Amino acid sequence: MKFKMKLPAEKQFYVQNGPVLESGIALKKALEQKEISKEAFDFHIKNGDFTKWVDQVLLEPVLAKKIGKLKSQSGILKKIKEHIK
Repeated sequence: MKFKMKLPAEKQFYVQNGPVLESGIALKKALEQKEISKEAFDFHIKNGDFTKWVDQVLLEPVLAKKIGKLKSQSGILKKIKEHIK
C-alpha cells in the first residue's frame, strides 16, 4: 500500500499556502489537525487535485473514487480512516 510510504519530493503533494504532504498518512494528519485552510482545500477540491494524487501517485483508485465527490475535509478524512483500517 503506497498510502503509507514516504514519497520522493517530486511526488509529494504541495498544498497551496500550506503543508507539503509526503504520504497519504500526512494527508490524514493534515486533515485531522486542520493544517489545510478552507481556501486551499476548496482550491484543490475544485481542481480534483486530492483525487488525482490519491489515484495516480498513491495508486489507491478505490479510495480516490470514494473521495472524488466529497467536498468537506471531514468527509474525506472519514473515508481515509475507513480505508486504512
